[in-house]
Amino acid sequence: MRIILFCIMLLANFVTANTCSEMLIKNTTTFSNDDFYRDSSYFLDRGDNAWTHKYYWSEGKLDSMVYDPMEDGESPNVFYFYWNTDKSSLKGVGAEQIITSLISGDTVIYKQEYYTAGELEDSVTTKITKGRTSSLAYSMGTKEWTLTETYLSNDTLYHKAIYGYNSDDERPHTEFVVADPESDTKCLEYEITEGTPRIVETIDYAETEKGFVLSYLQGSGENAYLRKFFFTKIEGTTSLRKTLKPVKISPKARYFDLLGRYKFSK
Repeated sequence: MRIILFCIMLLANFVTANTCSEMLIKNTTTFSNDDFYRDSSYFLDRGDNAWTHKYYWSEGKLDSMVYDPMEDGESPNVFYFYWNTDKSSLKGVGAEQIITSLISGDTVIYKQEYYTAGELEDSVTTKITKGRTSSLAYSMGTKEWTLTETYLSNDTLYHKAIYGYNSDDERPHTEFVVADPESDTKCLEYEITEGTPRIVETIDYAETEKGFVLSYLQGSGENAYLRKFFFTKIEGTTSLRKTLKPVKISPKARYFDLLGRYKFSK
């Protein structure tokens, strides 16, 4: 099951635990931001499997993303995003996504449709209200629904999911993020397994010349998985689309979503 691209769309001023948790919110608003935009990201899995994403923006919305598998003989792949349109806008080549947005008062609803070579693979409907996000996703591959809810409670950011939702094989899963009490620039992500929480990832915040970077580290040694997201402060302009010819999707790209998380269901 594809992991939802923006499962924690909450306002930054709701989180006051530390600098890390405040900036962490900005990494979940993948499609649009008011003060920062995600410029690029870097992934390193088990020390020898690396790839990058480069994001391009138009009028404050995500326009396209270039995926570089960083392997000999592999060409970059372009993921295109089309806003408030229909299938007639699809090129029918590579990975594309149609995003439909609806705003009503304090509520925002996004519908995402993921296409590969013009064929619908997944769809996600996300409802965002003040302090809470809920999403319902359907995978054409697994024929399963996934229900997720993300919310803040007592300076803790919770993400709860039910895989196989509304079936005889429902699989609940809970994760939560808290500030590291010993560091203003670090967060700790926990996963609840059989009722017991365990740390699955550490998240570090650091300032850069143009903005900041968030580093997610899961595991250690030969099993370490590192994700880095680089943000640039918006100063009246945004990045423009880079013209690249769409090509076939690298096999490696199929295993990860746009946040670098594994796409398979729990």
